[in-house]
Amino acid sequence: MPADTPWARALAVFDEALDAPDAAERARVVDGACAGDPALRAAVERLLRADAADSSLLDTPASEHAAALVDDPPAAPAGRQVGPYRLVRELGRGGMGVVYLAERTDVPLRVALKLVRGGVAAPDHVARFLLERRVLARLAHPHIARLLDAGVADDGTPWFAMEYVDGEPIDRFCDGRRLGVAARVTLVEQVCEAVQYAHANLVVHRDLKPSNVLVTADGAVKLLDFGIAKLLAEGAADGAAPDDGATGVGTRLMTPDYAAPEQVRGERVTTATDVYALGVVLYELLAGRRPYATPGASPAAVERLVLAADPPRPSAAAVRAGASGDRAAATPEAVAAARGTTPERLRRALAGDLDTIVLKALDEAPARRYASAEQLRDDLHRHRVGLPVLARPDTLGYRTRTFVRRHRVLVAAGATAATVLAGFAGAMTYQQAQTARALRRAEAESAKAREVTRVLIGVFRDADPYQQPADTAGGVATAEALRLGTARIERELVGQPEVRGEVLHALGVIQRNLGSTGQSERLLRQSIAERLRVLGAPRRPDRELAALLTDLGVTLRQRSDYMGADSILSQALAMRRALLPADHPDVAATLLELGIVRRYRGEYADAGRLLRQAAAIGEQRADGPELATTLQQLAVVRAASGGLDDAERLLRQAVAMRERVLGRGHPAVASTLVELADVLDDIGRPDAAEGAAREALAIQRRRLAPGHPEILATESTLSLILWDQGKRAEAERLQRAVLAGRRRLTGDYHRDVAGSLHNLSRMLHGRGDLAGAERAARRTIAIYVRLNGEGGDLGPLLADLAVIRHERGDDDEATRLARRVVAASSGAVWLWDRESARRLRELAAVLGGRGDCVGARMLEARADAIAATLAPPGVAAHRPTPTRDPCGVRGR
Repeated sequence: MPADTPWARALAVFDEALDAPDAAERARVVDGACAGDPALRAAVERLLRADAADSSLLDTPASEHAAALVDDPPAAPAGRQVGPYRLVRELGRGGMGVVYLAERTDVPLRVALKLVRGGVAAPDHVARFLLERRVLARLAHPHIARLLDAGVADDGTPWFAMEYVDGEPIDRFCDGRRLGVAARVTLVEQVCEAVQYAHANLVVHRDLKPSNVLVTADGAVKLLDFGIAKLLAEGAADGAAPDDGATGVGTRLMTPDYAAPEQVRGERVTTATDVYALGVVLYELLAGRRPYATPGASPAAVERLVLAADPPRPSAAAVRAGASGDRAAATPEAVAAARGTTPERLRRALAGDLDTIVLKALDEAPARRYASAEQLRDDLHRHRVGLPVLARPDTLGYRTRTFVRRHRVLVAAGATAATVLAGFAGAMTYQQAQTARALRRAEAESAKAREVTRVLIGVFRDADPYQQPADTAGGVATAEALRLGTARIERELVGQPEVRGEVLHALGVIQRNLGSTGQSERLLRQSIAERLRVLGAPRRPDRELAALLTDLGVTLRQRSDYMGADSILSQALAMRRALLPADHPDVAATLLELGIVRRYRGEYADAGRLLRQAAAIGEQRADGPELATTLQQLAVVRAASGGLDDAERLLRQAVAMRERVLGRGHPAVASTLVELADVLDDIGRPDAAEGAAREALAIQRRRLAPGHPEILATESTLSLILWDQGKRAEAERLQRAVLAGRRRLTGDYHRDVAGSLHNLSRMLHGRGDLAGAERAARRTIAIYVRLNGEGGDLGPLLADLAVIRHERGDDDEATRLARRVVAASSGAVWLWDRESARRLRELAAVLGGRGDCVGARMLEARADAIAATLAPPGVAAHRPTPTRDPCGVRGR
């Protein structure tokens, strides 16, 4: 919706009121923003009532919206503006609406934008709609296409902007590449992981099908439309709002070929509904058919077929001519050829475990299906690696057959398979003898592997600059050490998942310390997989797994995946709290890392709370390195809220603590010195700030490899200090070098790259290069939106761009951007600073000149708050001399 509508202004006030700490402050916010505007007050109060109500749009029966969802929408013209997006071309359409390729008009970002049919545009419903989209936007998983933005168009049509995925539906991807059964099962395991993650975040997909599961050219699975059907139409008796091929059954919206029996009956939809749909997708990928024939069927026929008939076993369906579904014309030979095999071999591959797994997922009764997508994934994995699956009865014959399948070479060396299976006694005796010998070998191999682990981890740590003493110079043959260590893992640790996992864990942390966060993530995920293999099923809380999750969360944070890091660290914290005393150092370590992530996300209240909890535990170990890190992070939070003196005190305390424990030349000391330099610059001591930054840089250049992210971060801070000292040419030259180094290290879409672009934009603006400043500002916003969606706070970035457009004479766009600043929350990922306050006053004057007094006063109030926060103790904040404008705001 346009930013200058009364409704947009009401939403802006509503958002600010929600941020108020208590009811009294909320009332003050509303009174101040709505003074003299009764219509605005009425709209805001209506939104606040809707927010306080127990009911939710997600609890509204779909029947209330279904009538508006059944008419086929006309195609929207290319170039139509929807929110901040311009439609480019239609990508597809179905029962829920039409999907377009779209581009943001303010930043270079492409999305898949879905225009939804329907009337949820009543004001109270829109409020819930806009609030609840935030829940879905928090789904951050590598196999889920992210919901970036959502809103309501001028004509009342809801829309969603999703990550644009250039991929093929999973069935076409598999068939086009003639993937075998094992490769298809592996892809479905990834789908199950994504579904389980969403279920853990209380979101049900409700419309899983091949067209909603894309696979990119490099083989990565991406699920589309997660939770969108739920967001629009969840209720006690509703089905999924489909994306394509949808058929209405009464007021229930679903894709019949993938609908669970409870959806057809109009019963409550649960996570078991998604498990059923996963079973249908798996059936189709394996057998080349669907379990039921429903194309073109009437609603009554759909219900009779799904509720009355049992699906045939996939192994039988794959080799049956004239099978059901839209693939009925495919012969058994064609189906098998698409899987790189023959019909008989395909039948044998599917018979047994896979038949059992698929039919369990497709059980008519939800209680008899797999209890979770994770259990389905585990059984698929167990089958793929030759372990007994949980869906099969645990009989001697089944265990023996599984043993033979896993150990064909061993069995052939000792006896034929027929001998092993000849009889109960023979099989039992053979298996027991093999087990005893295997246990003796395992004990010997375990001792050997433990020694190998000790040696390998020692080799790796020799390459880690954070594990060496403070007086150790750089120059360790890092790449060679890691190459040799990895080779030894491959040679020595085959069949030893526990010790292999330990080594991969150590290696993942060391790669992160060396600045290779991509390698770190890959190795840590491998280590987690090894640990899960050791733990088996059912899963239980585990200390080593909690440690792995914590380290993976740190790596994801360094890769700018803040939502993913938040989710992983929250899991780790819950696990450690379940296993350990509340004051255990491991609990403090995860609290610390989660607090850092919340700080990066701009959630300063939460960050401060978590960091204070970590500090309370850490104070019991006065010189612990975790306490120094916690103090450093608390200092950053205090600086963000204006407590610069407190921040300096905490940082000096952290520096002293780290020097005592690690020595002055350790890179961890350097990281604290950089934060201290930043605070010293903010409190007006640029010479001291430069000295601290250069000392940190000297330590890092001795200990870290050239181009290390910590060196680049320190150089960026130094460039800002030099700019404040008036050394502008040197500052800009250094910042450009940092930007180039960060791009080489991380690619374009990373928080650090955006930070350098933001700094460079301000420098270019400061020396009058408005065109260059605008290019850098728009690129910064594009990266921010790509990483964070529309969440967090774009405020400081939008304010910078708005002032640039104003100074370039485009007050129309400056006004639109200023109103987006009004709507932005008051927190910030890139902190508001004195320059931000000046720009907010300039934008307030722009809005005042356009007659938008509410927006102008809100910007002016925010500028006053920033100035008051950043003013030195005992010094009144500077308030500019008032200028004449219709609203009486002060302007510049």
